[in-house]
Amino acid sequence: MLACGGTMENFASMMNDRAAQIGCTSSNFVNSSGCTVEGHYSTARDVAKIAKAAFSNKDIRRLAGLSKYTIPATNLSSAREIESTNLFLEGSDGTDDFFDFVVEKYKGVFGGKTGRTVDGQCTMVNGFNHDGMEVYCVIMGSTLEGRYSDIKTLMDYAKTVICKYTVFKKDTEFGTAKLLGGATNKVKAVAAKEGFINLPEGASASLVETKCIYSDSLIAPIKKGQKIGVIEIYLADDLCGKVDLVAASDIKKGWFLSPFGITNMQTIMMGSALGLFIITVITIFVLRIKNKRRIKAIRRERLMEEARRQLEREEDLQRRGWHF
Repeated sequence: MLACGGTMENFASMMNDRAAQIGCTSSNFVNSSGCTVEGHYSTARDVAKIAKAAFSNKDIRRLAGLSKYTIPATNLSSAREIESTNLFLEGSDGTDDFFDFVVEKYKGVFGGKTGRTVDGQCTMVNGFNHDGMEVYCVIMGSTLEGRYSDIKTLMDYAKTVICKYTVFKKDTEFGTAKLLGGATNKVKAVAAKEGFINLPEGASASLVETKCIYSDSLIAPIKKGQKIGVIEIYLADDLCGKVDLVAASDIKKGWFLSPFGITNMQTIMMGSALGLFIITVITIFVLRIKNKRRIKAIRRERLMEEARRQLEREEDLQRRGWHF
């Protein structure tokens, strides 16, 4: 906390900023511990959003999924084993200072967080996988034992009411994204993974829509699988999920005209057209020169023929002795 924010107040301010970024609208943090203090509050909806954001971090997700962990010995302490209070990870039927009840392992639970205030109010958020979907359940204002039974009731209920609807499969094509500097000026976009939503009972699949948002200013080279946009999934105009769009193939860096959006093929075509034009101009020029030479040669031959005929007439007159 001190390393990140310097003071409790600064760190709490950072928490509030981050909460706002992930869509929390009914939370205000005054401390980092969660201890009851005036002005410090949140809601079940916001806690679920915070949990989802936290578990998107692979390290937090891995640690939250451990039921036990042994802290290695140091120069000040021997090795110590700590246990998670999320008993759904492995189940617990033992009795200790805190737990004297049975909690069975719950299939699909990948992590969660328990909480307890000084006045005995207990909370819990749990994330679990159901039919390929991540579900988050939150209990607030419960008892130490009640939170486990209550949140299990919520998870059981979620399994009965959540209906997975597959909107599109992995590698489904979603048009092309424009780019500059490549051998081609477009790259085919495909879904990075399956896109699905919870389709409530009675809701029509016709209410489901998708919207593609391609990345701006894509510059080649592009690697296959590189993110080039997102697909937004809507149910009746409500945004329900996002899936990355990735390049379906490699796009190599283009030739000298590629920064202007001109592909290699277009460059070849333009070069061919220019070459054909130049050849045509040269051909016309050469033909004109040849034609001029031919006309001159014809004129010269006509003059020579006329001169020859005139000479023959003069010779004929001399032979006849005619002097007129």
